[in-house]
Amino acid sequence: MGVRRAIEVEGATGELSAYVPRDVDSDPYGVRAAIAAAATAGGLVLLVGDSSVGKTRCAVEAVRALLPDWWLLQPVDAGEVRELVRGMVPDARVVVWLDELQRYLGGQQGLTAGTVRALLQGPGQVVLIGTLWPEYYAAYTAFGRGDQDAHEGAVVNLARVVHVGAELTEAERDRARQLAADDPRIRAALQVSDYGFTQTMAAAPQLVAQWRDANNPYAAAVLNAALDAERLIAGDESLCFGLGSSLRGNAHRPLSASLLREAAPSYCHDRDRARAPRNWFETALADATRILHGAAAALAPVAAPGQSMGEIDGYVPADYLVQYVGRIRAGQLGTATLWNALATRLTDADDLSSLALTAELRGLHRQAATLYKCAIEAGAPGASRRLWSFLRGHGYGTVQAAEWIAGHTPVIDSYDLPLIIEELPESAGRVLAERATDHVDVTDPQAAARVLRGLISVGGTTRAEALAERVVHDADPIQPSAVAALLDALHQMRAHTQARALADRAAQHVDLTDAVGVHHLLGAMNQIGAQAQVPKLAARPELVSPGAIAHLLKALSTTGTSVEMQTLADRAAHHAVHAIPGTSHLLDVMVSVGATLQARVLADRAAHDINLAHVEVKQGECLWKSINETGTEASTKLLADRIARDIDLVGMRGVSRLLRLFHDAGLEAPVHILAGRIARHGDLNTPRHLDVIAWAMDEMGEMKSSHSAKGLDKGAIAVHSREITDAELSPIAVLLDTLHHVGETAHLRVLAERTAHHVDLTETIGSLVKALQRTGVTTQARALADRAVNHIDIASPRTVYALLNALHQIGFATQLQALLDRQIDRYVDTADQYGARALVDLLRKVGAENPAQVLTDRIEPFVAYPDKPAAARPDKFPHGQEPDGTPSAAWTWNDLL
Repeated sequence: MGVRRAIEVEGATGELSAYVPRDVDSDPYGVRAAIAAAATAGGLVLLVGDSSVGKTRCAVEAVRALLPDWWLLQPVDAGEVRELVRGMVPDARVVVWLDELQRYLGGQQGLTAGTVRALLQGPGQVVLIGTLWPEYYAAYTAFGRGDQDAHEGAVVNLARVVHVGAELTEAERDRARQLAADDPRIRAALQVSDYGFTQTMAAAPQLVAQWRDANNPYAAAVLNAALDAERLIAGDESLCFGLGSSLRGNAHRPLSASLLREAAPSYCHDRDRARAPRNWFETALADATRILHGAAAALAPVAAPGQSMGEIDGYVPADYLVQYVGRIRAGQLGTATLWNALATRLTDADDLSSLALTAELRGLHRQAATLYKCAIEAGAPGASRRLWSFLRGHGYGTVQAAEWIAGHTPVIDSYDLPLIIEELPESAGRVLAERATDHVDVTDPQAAARVLRGLISVGGTTRAEALAERVVHDADPIQPSAVAALLDALHQMRAHTQARALADRAAQHVDLTDAVGVHHLLGAMNQIGAQAQVPKLAARPELVSPGAIAHLLKALSTTGTSVEMQTLADRAAHHAVHAIPGTSHLLDVMVSVGATLQARVLADRAAHDINLAHVEVKQGECLWKSINETGTEASTKLLADRIARDIDLVGMRGVSRLLRLFHDAGLEAPVHILAGRIARHGDLNTPRHLDVIAWAMDEMGEMKSSHSAKGLDKGAIAVHSREITDAELSPIAVLLDTLHHVGETAHLRVLAERTAHHVDLTETIGSLVKALQRTGVTTQARALADRAVNHIDIASPRTVYALLNALHQIGFATQLQALLDRQIDRYVDTADQYGARALVDLLRKVGAENPAQVLTDRIEPFVAYPDKPAAARPDKFPHGQEPDGTPSAAWTWNDLL
């Protein structure tokens, strides 16, 4: 299940030590509370923390305690999760174990939010439990990812997230000391000071020692080759926003022995290569895979599913080493031999696509083109478009390259297929479009639509007309978005008769529970002039989805009769099911079309009956606003009370805005209830979410625009200005300001006390100290500052900068000096040059000239290369660079064939 064996020490028995209960076990918003809630209503629980901090053991113990008689399924890949959706039965109770969740995300076949929802909403009871590193969590939930980059984030955003700290708290250490009397492994781990307790239990010190101090140079070479390969395949997610992170296949296959044998010599000194014995690789592999301290191996052999006993599919480096070494070697490119081995030995399409993207971002032009080519040959459809864009952008887009792409692109259905057909030169695009026509599944309206659009873009009229005749009768009319896409394609080619025939079939059979799909379908019907189908859709008795009703009401208001519209509004008022956000949208639409009385009936019904379990704060806010505008005063107050008591506070996004909303409406009781819940139980360690900034900016804009109408003073707007600055780092800082603003002083002190003693010491620490100080809880501000200056990670220049800047701004001179006394200038990591240089400037600003100079001397001369070399230095690297940093020789597409 992913739990690592504990270290071996004299007197220890069994594979695992006694379990040291963690604080997050019993926290009201911790692991067991989240799993218990998911067991009742279904849900995804995600434990986030560094490697070897005890995430998986924590989850295992929770399942043993809470769900001992449930079935447990550990899928091999996302495909098995999709199979489970189809195979669930009503009485089943299943825990789906997704340890290292990133292995199931990304790539063409990665897990999607739709699959997770289908599993949770299907028959039976399902709890999904996953674990994730903070680096992945930050990348998946970052603001500004494009539509094609957001699949991973959509899955993660469905989860109840619990953060597991890297260090034991004092209470956890007390529990460990009590268990140590009977467990020699716990006793030994408590005596280690250089590593955390959980890392020591998982043999992390031994893993690092084997990497740093390997006596066998060949074992060291094999291990370094494996670690670099792992890092390069996974790539740097922070560089690929907007470049299609769907190319990243995080669940990559183990590294083959042949790949490691070919790559390892380039990590050896010339002397060692010359002295290598005949069996150098076998002895190196034996050394690298040796289990350390009985707990873990630096390189672990892995068998493929279904393989016989003793058959090894490949090797996987220990994830603690991957994370540890990855942070040290970030930005290093590996060796040319490694890249050649990866290109020739990797076989997985997602691995090849991901590595190609890494090569492109690092300016390795020839390697990028080679790897994209290999990915296409391995069956990755998205790689074709990326390859052509790359070749064309760098002057390699020849006719021969286009023809090769047209002849080799996989013609399975994909989002990219019509786009690459359109982007290729016309002759090559026509070849690809005709290949796709011969293989398209005519029962799939989405796939048929993509091929039709491709044919239209290259003038393949005859083939398009023939395909249109086939799909109008054979296409499955159930999925509304897919039907809408096909109607749009038929409209583009002016196949009006076929489009209307398909619209007629869809009106009788399309799934009306998919509100977004119904919206798309109505737009397509309007475009082809099939408005007569709208009343047929509205009259279907199974129409109860509030979102779908809203879209149909809006359509009837322009195309139907008033009687048809009023009939549907009456049905909605009494029979529409309650769902968020569909009910909010339906209420707004009912008011806009004049169905005010029906809207009031629905609003009062929803205020009493709507299920608020697992509802996000933002959705609850939208619902309350809609009911406040349409329902009775009693319903408005009732819903506010219910939201304050029952709304899901996981993530805490939007809680501040909801508190202010209730406060401005004069609803003191809900404000008090919600403030108490968030102060006592809110997640202190919610990571950065830039959408918090989005709503803070939106609210400030609203306040400024209505300043004179509402009589809001400049001080209130200033509070919001500060919140925008702090929200970038900490939602807790926003909440502290909000509790102060709404007058919940007692709850402010409760949250302040928890923050001072329990919040994680990350980059957010500066904004938190300032927020505590400005909201009047100075004692807690000083307590947090004292804890931070003694315990923050002084290797992180950004964390040090945030704290030092805050201490300087609020005048905490004693704590500022204590931080300087930790010799941050000598220990801060200078690999982050932007952070280190900013820290130098701040040190000078606070008068610490000597530390500033010491740190300046440690920082390497800044070079923009190799992060985005092609853009930064096209004059010096017109053909890209080689892994050793030298300019590549001129090359052409034909050189890769």
